[in-house]
Amino acid sequence: MSITLRFESDHIWLNSIWVSPAHRGRGIGTKALRTLIDYARRKGLGIQLYAEPDDVARRRRLGRWYELLGFRRGDDGRMHYS
Repeated sequence: MSITLRFESDHIWLNSIWVSPAHRGRGIGTKALRTLIDYARRKGLGIQLYAEPDDVARRRRLGRWYELLGFRRGDDGRMHYS
């Protein structure tokens, strides 16, 4: 598993989150993202990211996953959690 973050003054930029294909479907990424969400809440920060893989079906799955975790797509194309 790999997560890359950048901390800004008012939000956390989630550059990437990756789980090995052999370990996907076990809730590892969801648990990691929920931990990040909890941290951001405690610090009063939002979270932003782009979920734009080239594969359209994968992009839709990722968009739904982020939405289930409370993210919303903004007019700028970014996924936002606040």
